[in-house]
Amino acid sequence: MAENNSISTLSSSETTKRLPELHFSHHNEADTRIFIIIQYLSNLQYRQIIIEATDTDIFVLSLYFITIQEIWFNTYIPVHHIIEELSTDKSLNVQMNLGSLLLSIYILTGCDTVRFIFRKGKTNALKKCLNYEHDTELKALVSYPKSANQNLINFENAARYFFKILYARPLFTGDLNKLRAHLFHTCKSDIRNLPPTQDAFYQHILRAAYQLIVWKSAILINPKIPNPVDFGWDLKENNLLLPKLTTISICPDVQFENVRCKCKLQKLWLFKSWIV
Repeated sequence: MAENNSISTLSSSETTKRLPELHFSHHNEADTRIFIIIQYLSNLQYRQIIIEATDTDIFVLSLYFITIQEIWFNTYIPVHHIIEELSTDKSLNVQMNLGSLLLSIYILTGCDTVRFIFRKGKTNALKKCLNYEHDTELKALVSYPKSANQNLINFENAARYFFKILYARPLFTGDLNKLRAHLFHTCKSDIRNLPPTQDAFYQHILRAAYQLIVWKSAILINPKIPNPVDFGWDLKENNLLLPKLTTISICPDVQFENVRCKCKLQKLWLFKSWIV
C-alpha cells in the first residue's frame, strides 16, 4: 500500500490497483493513516495484517483496534494474543474495554503530544492499570470519547482518580492541590515528585482528551477532530502550537522572594516546569 499524489495504491506481485476512495487528507499523523489502511484491507477480507514498525504508539493503538482483524506487530508479535493474556476475562467486550483503558493510560502518562509524569513510568502505570481494570471509577477512561464534543467532567474525574492511584493515594478525598500539599511533607528533595497542580492537571487532561479523539478516530477517513486550541494548546505565530502549561500564576510572588538555593550567589532554584 502506498500513497502517491494523494491517491493510494494497493500493490501485489502481479498488479497495482489505484484506490481513489482511500485518502488521508484529514489525517496529520502517520500513525493513524496506518489504521485506515488496516480497516480497508480488513473490508477486503484480508485475514492477517502485519505492521512493520518500532513505534510504541502504533503498538498501543493496535491493542485498541483488536476487533479490526488479526494483527501482528513486526511479524512475530501477535497483538490479539497479548490483549487476551493481559485481560482477566476472555470475552471480547472485556478485552476491548481493556484495550481502550490501556490507550487512555498510555496517553495520560505521556506521549508525543502529552507531557510525561516525573518518575511515573509506563511499566508502573500498566501494572496499576491491570490491578484496577474493573474499577468503576475508571470507566470514563474506557468510554471517552463517545463524540468529539463530549463533556469532559467524567473523564477528568476518572483521570484524577488514576493520578491518585499513581501517587499511591487512591482513597484521598481532596483534589490534586490538596494531595500536593499533603505529599509535600514527605517530599524531602525534588519537588518534581509531587503531583501537578489542579490547573496544570486540567490542561494535561485536555491534551490527553484531544489525543484520544485523534487516535480513536484513526479508522475514519473523515474524522471530526476539534480545534486543539480548545484542548490545552496555544496557537502562536506561524501556526505553531505550544502546550498551555497553566492558566494561573504558578506561585505567589512572595514565594519566589523567599525560596533560594544554598549556593553563595543565592540563585533562585524553583523553575516553572517543576512547579506545574
